[in-house]
Amino acid sequence: MRKGTVMIRKTCGRECMGRTQERSQKEVSMLASSWKQIGDLLEQLSYEPYIDDQVEIEEVWDICAALIKNDEFEKEDWELRKTILSDIIKNDYYDEYGCCDSMLELSKRICTKPEEFLLFAEIMEQSGYYKKEAAYLYYQHGRDDKYVSYLETNLGKQSETYVALIEYYKEHNCFDEARRVAEQGLEKCKDDLTDIFIHLLVEAKKDKDEDKYKKLYTSAKRRRAADIFRIDKFMLEFEDF
Repeated sequence: MRKGTVMIRKTCGRECMGRTQERSQKEVSMLASSWKQIGDLLEQLSYEPYIDDQVEIEEVWDICAALIKNDEFEKEDWELRKTILSDIIKNDYYDEYGCCDSMLELSKRICTKPEEFLLFAEIMEQSGYYKKEAAYLYYQHGRDDKYVSYLETNLGKQSETYVALIEYYKEHNCFDEARRVAEQGLEKCKDDLTDIFIHLLVEAKKDKDEDKYKKLYTSAKRRRAADIFRIDKFMLEFEDF
C-alpha cells in the first residue's frame, strides 16, 4: 500500500509552516494510518512459517477493535473505504492469518449508507466467492431482484436456498411461484425436505385438496430427508390455529 506524503509550501514563514504542519497532522486519516499498520503487520506475518501465537495477530485484532468502535466512518473518504473492502474480500478476510472474525466485523462497519452497502455487495459478487453473502446484502438494502436472481439460479441440492425463495415469494404474495419452487425442491433437493413438505401440505390444507394432502403426507413419511415428527407437530399446531 503506498504511503502518502504531505506537501508543505516553503513560501510561508516559520509560524505559517508550523500551522500548516499542525493542520496536516490533524487531517491524516485514522483509517488510512490504521490500515497501513495492519498491512505492515500482515506483511511481517507473511514471512513466518507458522502464524500460531504470533504477536502480530493480536496487534491486528486490537487495531480492528479500535476501528470498529469508531463511529465516524462516514467522515472517511469513500474511495479509501472501498479500497479496504476490496482488499479484505480479495484476501478472504485474511483468514489464513487468523484475522477473519476481526476483518468480518470491520467490513460491516466501514459502510455507512445504503448505496455503500450495495457497492460492497457488488465487490463481493464480482469476487466470485461471496455471491451468497452479496445476495443477502443486496436484499437487505432494497435490491430484491439481485437476491431473487441469485436464489433462482442456485436451486441445487441444498434446502436452504429453496426455503429462502419460498419464504420470499410467500411474503410477496406470489403463491404460485412459491408452489413451483417447493415442487421443484421435492424433485431436486437432496437435503432436508421438511420445510418444503410443510409448505406444500399447508397449501393443500388451505385449498381443501384432501387427495393432494394425503399424497404429500404419504410421500413425506417415506422420505428419509423429511422429519415426519416435526411435520406432524407443525400441522397439528396449524390446524389448532
